[in-house]
Amino acid sequence: MQPGRLSDLSETLARATSIVDDLGTVRGAVAVEDRPSFLVTQPGNDPQPIIERLASAERLTFLVGAGASMEAGLPSWGRLVRAVLESLAPASLDESDRAAWLDAAAEPGLLGMAATARALAGSDEEFVKRVEHHLYNGRGPEHFDPGPLAREIAAWRRDYPAIQIATFNYDELLEHALQDAGVSAEAREDNDPERESVAAVRHLHGRLTGNPASDAVILTERDYATWPQGSWQDAFMRDALEG
Repeated sequence: MQPGRLSDLSETLARATSIVDDLGTVRGAVAVEDRPSFLVTQPGNDPQPIIERLASAERLTFLVGAGASMEAGLPSWGRLVRAVLESLAPASLDESDRAAWLDAAAEPGLLGMAATARALAGSDEEFVKRVEHHLYNGRGPEHFDPGPLAREIAAWRRDYPAIQIATFNYDELLEHALQDAGVSAEAREDNDPERESVAAVRHLHGRLTGNPASDAVILTERDYATWPQGSWQDAFMRDALEG
């Protein structure tokens, strides 16, 4: 390895170590103006057009995925689907047959696995109940705190109230992070205007409130196939993409 490359690698590793140490000790979010930038300028990878577009946008939308939940200790989408399916595997199977059954059930992919789990659950209510159980590892949402990413998003929303927030996650960690940052927040499953001084977190794929009888989540192949055209989610995303 060239000396210059080795020096760059050492510097990068030192920065990464410092960041990991900070994540374990710093609870609050860093002021926006003091946050480091990790955009790397390389040939063909110039961030300036992105920066200029963001700076001129009338509205910014943060679309949050599973990473914000995983850093708080919740499972990825794949782990969640597999855990739900494993809990519904036939009890009569021994260990080797159970493993073979799970491998066969996994062949259609995650959407197919989720569809199999829903069918085995016997009802939508039982399926949602199991999804919530495995999402929180049987402990309940009160045992999980927002991680650094959720807190950074909350800090951005506090400093720039025009920012919109939407998520594919079923939990309410973003709402808790906003409240910890001093921002009134509410979970929403509609595209109605935000209430004054209240940050709305739009749950595009549903949320789990602890009431399986009324909760609904988008998780299986059928859910995506029957997604109605002109839904509030479609309207929200269309508006967000138009900026």
